[in-house]
Amino acid sequence: MEEEIKLFNKENEEFNFKKILLIIILVFFIASGTSYLVLELYTTESGAEEDEEQVGPYHSLGDFVVNLSTGNRQFLRVSIVVELDTEEVTIEIEEKTPRIQDTINSTLRAQELEHIEEPGTPVLKNELKGELNQILNKGQITEIWFTEILVQ
Repeated sequence: MEEEIKLFNKENEEFNFKKILLIIILVFFIASGTSYLVLELYTTESGAEEDEEQVGPYHSLGDFVVNLSTGNRQFLRVSIVVELDTEEVTIEIEEKTPRIQDTINSTLRAQELEHIEEPGTPVLKNELKGELNQILNKGQITEIWFTEILVQ
């Protein structure tokens, strides 16, 4: 009887060892597969974000100083840089510089003080972009940045 118990325990130990080994192998493959899928998912998403961040050529429109129409003898000084959708627009902007400068001066003078002092100045940027894009034929201005803005 003791021999049967020893034999049974020995077989049971071998069976438990095989179970444990099988579980370890399964966990390894599941972890490897999950890691691979997560890595593929993040790699695909970051590649899509890089494509969205492509920017067009930049062009400086220069510095502008205008009197505001607030009646308080205030003036606005601003430096403007634009992002363009194509390189051809740069040439068109240079050809139409007087008209573009006049449009910028008129648009800036007509602004209310709260639009200028607003963080990020989105109202002013959108209005300028719309006015300038009406002048351009070969492309569009996609973004406007004020590299310097001063109200005094």
